[in-house]
Amino acid sequence: MPMPPYSTTGKRAENIDPVIYRCHIMMAVGYCIVMLAGIGTFKPFHVLPEVWFQRSGSLLVLVAVYCEIVSSNNKDNYIRFIAHSTVVVGTCIWGYGDFIYVWFQRLIS
Repeated sequence: MPMPPYSTTGKRAENIDPVIYRCHIMMAVGYCIVMLAGIGTFKPFHVLPEVWFQRSGSLLVLVAVYCEIVSSNNKDNYIRFIAHSTVVVGTCIWGYGDFIYVWFQRLIS
């Protein structure tokens, strides 16, 4: 399947660094994991949903730290900013995910 002719940064698709492209995909998957954990997908029956959501933050941090490491040699500050921001979001979910989950459940109820 061919890539679209232009990326979101305006560069031609064939000029995009494959490592940066992989980081975009990995972080999107990381955020999808957090969202799926928030609705209880793949949750073992003995684990509370708020704990499952909290644990998903650790996966998000792992993905973001990987992207920080591989993009450290790159001049593209955009991906480094997104990776740093994702580390902060993932750390907050990892540390306070149970409180965030309960607060959000009360908010939508």
